[in-house]
Amino acid sequence: MKRMSVTASAALEGCAAPRVGGMPARVGSVERPEMNSVSMPAWQKSSFCGNSTCVEVAKIDADTYLVRDSKRPENPALSFTGEEWTAFIAGVQAGEFTF
Repeated sequence: MKRMSVTASAALEGCAAPRVGGMPARVGSVERPEMNSVSMPAWQKSSFCGNSTCVEVAKIDADTYLVRDSKRPENPALSFTGEEWTAFIAGVQAGEFTF
């Protein structure tokens, strides 16, 4: 029986790049930012939130917004572009989400 050596980059060839916090992670030759350059998002929640049943929002950069459930912060956050976020906020301000 012949043993084969497979590098991490060869094993990942043809696979989607893994992601950490919405950013590409490095495995073998796949890109990821240096550990020092990754910072934790500054999560914010509404002042109208009376208990822990809230959503939290974080602005990552000029074109990325994250939204997560404050009860389950360990779960993946939803990611929105700046254009999507601006459209959502305009809809909220226009009263489009009054149920």
